Amino acid sequence: MYLETDRLIIKDLDQSMAVSVHLNSLADNRRFVPDEVFETPEDALTAIRRLISCYQSQEDPFVYAVLLKTGSQIGHVQLVRIQEGWEIGFHTGQAYSDQGYATEAVKAFLPLIMDQVDTPAIYGICDHENLASRRVMEKCGFTLVYEGMGTYQGEQRPVCKYLLADPCLIEDLVSSLISSHDQEAYRSMKKLEAISQEVDAVYPFLGSFVAMLNHPNSFIRTRGLILIAANVRWDRQGQIDDSIDSYLEHITDPSPITARQCIKTLPLIARYRPRLKSKIVDALMLADHESYQESMRELLRKDVGQALDLIG
Repeated sequence: MYLETDRLIIKDLDQSMAVSVHLNSLADNRRFVPDEVFETPEDALTAIRRLISCYQSQEDPFVYAVLLKTGSQIGHVQLVRIQEGWEIGFHTGQAYSDQGYATEAVKAFLPLIMDQVDTPAIYGICDHENLASRRVMEKCGFTLVYEGMGTYQGEQRPVCKYLLADPCLIEDLVSSLISSHDQEAYRSMKKLEAISQEVDAVYPFLGSFVAMLNHPNSFIRTRGLILIAANVRWDRQGQIDDSIDSYLEHITDPSPITARQCIKTLPLIARYRPRLKSKIVDALMLADHESYQESMRELLRKDVGQALDLIG
């Protein structure tokens, strides 16, 4: 990697940076990210060699040096895979703090690295007391999605969890939902569903999901149902209320698989749109699944019973 900003260069690590990596890792790192403290240049060199090998294998973490244009190495930016997806990391040495370098580096790094790993969203997680990191993420457009206790640096502590979702990449994912390549479309749906659980960045495409309910392909109808339900928590305008009759028709969708998925989403809709609860319950109670094969009828009856229990 190599890119430049007004004041900085972001590039691959090399072994000549061991001393500066060691020096930049001290101070606040001991408090907030102790696993990134390198007590000696030799420790830093060992870490650099391991990280360089990641460039060649394409396995994370992806860590890149941040330098001033004078050549001084002042910190790093990184991307690490986590359970939810990908997490941004960044650090500048104490001697270079409070000058906007971290924000400048992260803003430049994000578009390139998101394209490299093909993700529409990046998380940022930091200690609740790490105000400097929180400011950087907020300046870079991240949204605070969680504030409370969480596992961080191997222990339970107060954390802040942020998320950045790229609208252009989200639009691309939405477009791919009707792709003839089912595996690609399924992966897109799962990415959109995960983002929808955190922020409202997918909600503007609700109309597209509603339109998918009328598609002749049952897989596409299913994706529409799942993503409508995933975004009901953001539906302050009540758009789903206008589409609920069409949605409930899929309790008896021609495809029993789609019907099952529809039924399983209804408790979530009832939770966030309580005014629709009675209509949902009535539709479940009146559903006629006799046209399906006997094996599917039994599964659908169980699905309906479980949904009614969850709705209460």
